[in-house]
Amino acid sequence: MISHKLKFIFVHIPKTGGVSVQSQLRGYAEEWYGRHSRIGFYTTKSQSNLCDYFKFTIVRNPWCRIVSCYHFLKKSNIIPDVTFTEWVTQKKCNSFTTRWECKSSLNWITVKGHNKMDFVARFENLESDFKIICEGIGIDNKKLPHFNKSKHKNYQSYYDDITENIVKNKYIDEILQFGYKFGD
Repeated sequence: MISHKLKFIFVHIPKTGGVSVQSQLRGYAEEWYGRHSRIGFYTTKSQSNLCDYFKFTIVRNPWCRIVSCYHFLKKSNIIPDVTFTEWVTQKKCNSFTTRWECKSSLNWITVKGHNKMDFVARFENLESDFKIICEGIGIDNKKLPHFNKSKHKNYQSYYDDITENIVKNKYIDEILQFGYKFGD
């Protein structure tokens, strides 16, 4: 989502609360390249110099985000008869490593390994971080609705030592960059 008038770019990483943010900012966007366009796409597609645009995204604890991805894929019948452990360990399907929704958050916000975001909001603090986003783009703070909320147990209950480590190894770069820990 990009606004040339307000000079902002929102990069929506899947399963991070981005639909809620988009619902509040949609009226300001002049261009829409798809819900989950990467920052590199904006830099190659746009005719404007984007250096002075406020670029922001939302990240989420990878262990929590993967549980959310799992439920989304099950609800969509992409992985209908697979347990969480079977999915992460790829015993019955390989969508954990191949689905675009499961790619590292860094995949959306980096160009040649460099994070291009001016502000990285956290799903865990989204309401307060959205105030910072509104200030950054120069609009009044808006009440953030909660769309696409899934009902499932606490994410830690899905993991054993093996699956916890598989997710840790797959997302180690974003875990280190954003300071996430299992149990946060």
